[in-house]
Amino acid sequence: MAENLKNILEGIRKSDEMTFFFRNLWKENSTQARLFFLHREQLFPFEEKVIIPCLFWSKVQTKKERRILDITTELEEIKGQQALEKLGFEKLFTGIKDLIAYAIIKVIRKNAGIKKLVSDKTFSFRKMKKILGDYSQINFDVLKQEEIENVPELDSIVKANVLKFVKTFDPLGAVEAISSTFGFAKILPLMGIPHLEKVLEITEIGFDDYTDILNRLYVSKLINNFQTLFWCEYCLDTPQVFISTSRIDPDHLRMKCLKCRKQMSVSSIYNINGLLKDCILFRDGLLAVALGWLFDQKKVTWDFSVHNQYENDFICETKSGKILFECKMHLLPKDERSFRGQVKQDLTLLITHVKTLAKEGTHLNKVYLVFNYDLQDYPSDWLENILNLPKLSTSIKHYNIEVIGFPDVAAVLDEQGYQD
Repeated sequence: MAENLKNILEGIRKSDEMTFFFRNLWKENSTQARLFFLHREQLFPFEEKVIIPCLFWSKVQTKKERRILDITTELEEIKGQQALEKLGFEKLFTGIKDLIAYAIIKVIRKNAGIKKLVSDKTFSFRKMKKILGDYSQINFDVLKQEEIENVPELDSIVKANVLKFVKTFDPLGAVEAISSTFGFAKILPLMGIPHLEKVLEITEIGFDDYTDILNRLYVSKLINNFQTLFWCEYCLDTPQVFISTSRIDPDHLRMKCLKCRKQMSVSSIYNINGLLKDCILFRDGLLAVALGWLFDQKKVTWDFSVHNQYENDFICETKSGKILFECKMHLLPKDERSFRGQVKQDLTLLITHVKTLAKEGTHLNKVYLVFNYDLQDYPSDWLENILNLPKLSTSIKHYNIEVIGFPDVAAVLDEQGYQD
């Protein structure tokens, strides 16, 4: 993990654009930091455990402003499904399903190890990998062409289904299905509209400030336009919808309807530079990468992901002794209960880590628990009540532990004499 971080930081050091990004991240009152220090599941759309690492921009704020697009998109979705059904692919795959099932069973029957796995009551992924390895020892001879050809029933089933499909195949229907499927692309920019609304709400960043962040990233080539959707909410008789993949920055996302000449609604998706994406998706989050970068900038000596019985983040050698910075990337707390739960749990675990380090002979002069949000955004008594809990307060004082938000890190380093 430490090596991964060092490789990322080396990539940042060689990139003027990434250096520009991290400088802006650590500026006082940085709106860019408020945005990018969000947990990845809040910064990006997160659906069915899948993150879509893109940024969105749209001036559309209400459903009324996209009513025409919602209707045309749903109509095209229905049209595409009907066109696919007409093509008859399901009938074609009936025979192929039989072929696949036959092949799987034959492979299992020919391999004792796999047969044993199938009936093992304590089956697990680890057991499977132990037996299958790199699959080089598995007998796949049953899948050879001559083996399949010796099954006349399968041959006739597949041939019959293919002939039936060819006879009923409609080339114009295929074109309609493909064009309708491409019409689904309109959904991509649309999904960004409610997500952007959420991001602006939880970060309390104004739309103009958000646009300014995206413009800076665009100029520095850290994002590029993946797709833009323009649509007219005035032309009801013949909906006007256009998709563009041209490079357009948010300030110039304007287009007049070719039919009525009124300003069109717009929504856009931006891809993120590969290295920046790696930083955001880094296992310990962007905050860990940003801290490593800041320590390097201020010439602080540090070790990351220090292992003993537990894993610790940054142990820094400073002029006043060793300091531990433990960084935490969380979803922003929405109420006092979630705030208390996060901080209490992290402090309890941190105290256990620090005690272990002390037993091993590592004396820490100071310990900081660093969160990916600004603690000033929450009532001060929320934190005070946790710090004064009987189960925590003695250890907090004994090990000199302090809880801070990301905006406080630079001031902490300044106090240690690490000024630019």
